[in-house]
Amino acid sequence: MIFDKCFFDSLSEKAKASECLCINYDMRTSMDGQSQRIFNALEPGTIFPIHRHQNTSETVIVLWGAMREDFYNDNGELAASYILKAGTDNFILQVPVGQWHTLTCLESDTILFNAKNRTYSPVSIDDILIKSLNNHKC
Repeated sequence: MIFDKCFFDSLSEKAKASECLCINYDMRTSMDGQSQRIFNALEPGTIFPIHRHQNTSETVIVLWGAMREDFYNDNGELAASYILKAGTDNFILQVPVGQWHTLTCLESDTILFNAKNRTYSPVSIDDILIKSLNNHKC
């Protein structure tokens, strides 16, 4: 399958219409796939809780738009912040295994490619910083 601009425009329109202002397209061919490859369409106002993945790193590539990725320490304090923008030198980020993180969408029609090297498993309550839960929309 070829993923063209029309495909991503359609994905962005679905994100704009969704309550949480985001939508994803899972590229796995079966639920037993041994990796995750997902396109995410995001709009400003999308809220993700501060979370971590204890068994996998995460690669984020900004194809369109811009986002900020924030890393936190175990005390919930901001440790680092990175702006990623399509078409610039800073458009790819590797989130290390176990790193607390969240993202903020900075531009409408932002499209990310996200990959993890493990089968899909939902983030558990132990992998979410509780103080961020009250802002969680998706």
